[in-house]
Amino acid sequence: MSREVSIYSAVQRLNYDEDAIRRVFAVLDESSERSIPDGELSLAFLDGETMRVMHGEFLGDPVPTDVITFPGDPENDFAGEICISAEYAVESAKERGCTLSDEITLYMVHGWLHLSGLGDQTPEDAAKMREEEARAVQLLKTQNATPSFVLM
Repeated sequence: MSREVSIYSAVQRLNYDEDAIRRVFAVLDESSERSIPDGELSLAFLDGETMRVMHGEFLGDPVPTDVITFPGDPENDFAGEICISAEYAVESAKERGCTLSDEITLYMVHGWLHLSGLGDQTPEDAAKMREEEARAVQLLKTQNATPSFVLM
């Protein structure tokens, strides 16, 4: 299945290859044991303040966050939207000792897993989410499908 993926960035300094990003979702769609609804997938890279405001408005928690996922409407051929904070990813990558590319890829996987129905609100669900994230990230690495992200 070839899914349409629309990509938007409000972070002008974030450089990436759109085809490489689309490949992430193609690999997940084709190779994962999980699946998300059919239809277009929207991916938005936003600044930290916008993400903080959205987190407060839609989830009732006005603190900075890494990724917010909005379910879509399959009847209207829309799988959902994944919003990612590039600024949060920079700081988190430093703290975790990984690359910006690894961190943003993890956020894309996390959002995709939410769209597949996986939650992370309880300790049990969060543990399952971490397990599924690790499996998906490893899959992307073995498929040489981890995109490069650079903040200029």
